[in-house]
Amino acid sequence: MLGDVRVYVAGGAAEGRLTVLSDIDVVVVSPAVPEEAPRKRRLAIEIRDVAAERYGLPWDYPVDLHLYSPGEFREARRRYGRLVEVHG
Repeated sequence: MLGDVRVYVAGGAAEGRLTVLSDIDVVVVSPAVPEEAPRKRRLAIEIRDVAAERYGLPWDYPVDLHLYSPGEFREARRRYGRLVEVHG
């Protein structure tokens, strides 16, 4: 779908402060991430649907996907505290 990607967990999950009310922030970085916001939103929904089916993730599980091209990520990285890279 996106080819070469880097995936990170951010926020409470990366900082070890998850609670039952926490969402999971997942950062996906790939040169194939579209620039246009509507296309980015559709792609995030598609990724979530694939993950839900593959891993049995409930449709209402609080996952917040953040999609970036490498250039966008260099700028956005400052907004995140700790990032933990996920290896597949």
